[in-house]
Amino acid sequence: MSFATDSTNPHNAELLKLIERFEWLYRNSTDTVVSSTIRDSLVLLRATVEEACEAFENDRLPQSQQALEDGLMHVLMALGRMGASPDEALCRAWQRVHQNNKQGSQQEKAFHIFQDRVEVRVGDTTQGSWPLFTLEDYQSFTETARALGCAVVHHDMRQLELFS
Repeated sequence: MSFATDSTNPHNAELLKLIERFEWLYRNSTDTVVSSTIRDSLVLLRATVEEACEAFENDRLPQSQQALEDGLMHVLMALGRMGASPDEALCRAWQRVHQNNKQGSQQEKAFHIFQDRVEVRVGDTTQGSWPLFTLEDYQSFTETARALGCAVVHHDMRQLELFS
């Protein structure tokens, strides 16, 4: 299935138009702005991304967007020079992003309860930490963890004695 005809893609018509314009540009280009080699395309891409970052850092959002659009053209040109279909490349990239999102959401999410705090972790990364003062705090965190489908991991069982 191609990216442009994928039913999960909300921008099918716009994408088809973009691909048609790219293919026309690629076939009919004699302009020096359009690079002639893969390396030229990648060098121009790097320069336009740097320009986009610089414009963004200086709060020049329209210039940043324009540079990113120019960079998109260089990506498409490099793909064309490599003989890759932009449509198929977008489809593969979309599938990788979708797969990575699935894997990220399947990482273990847990509330880690210590004597003085609760940490919310996804995999090995701590996403947040809150103090733990009372039995009500403890009960609230364990109820929240269960409601969100997260594991509850006790690192120091002595804190349970404090709330008895």
